[in-house]
Amino acid sequence: MKKFRVCKLDELTAGSARAIKVLARQIAVFNINGTIRAVDGLCQHMKAPLVSTGKLDGTKLTCKMHGWEYDITTGECIGKPFVKLRQYDVEIENGDVFVKVEVNIT
Repeated sequence: MKKFRVCKLDELTAGSARAIKVLARQIAVFNINGTIRAVDGLCQHMKAPLVSTGKLDGTKLTCKMHGWEYDITTGECIGKPFVKLRQYDVEIENGDVFVKVEVNIT
């Protein structure tokens, strides 16, 4: 596991989001009422970027492209139990937000 810095914690205010690209992966990082969550940053349907084209309402993230909805707390697509966004562990260290990503380099 390797940690990647997203931003300063005070730059990620409640209800806001950030996108980060890590080794060709798009990751979306959200502040939901003070809890920081990180999930895949692209919709599982047509790969639309969820930070720039998504709408967050509480813990529900809606992709504006075709209306797919996700529960950010679980990554599950609402109404489509076979679809799920990958979740990433988040760590706050010295006021910085980091996501932990498994890196397999052979």
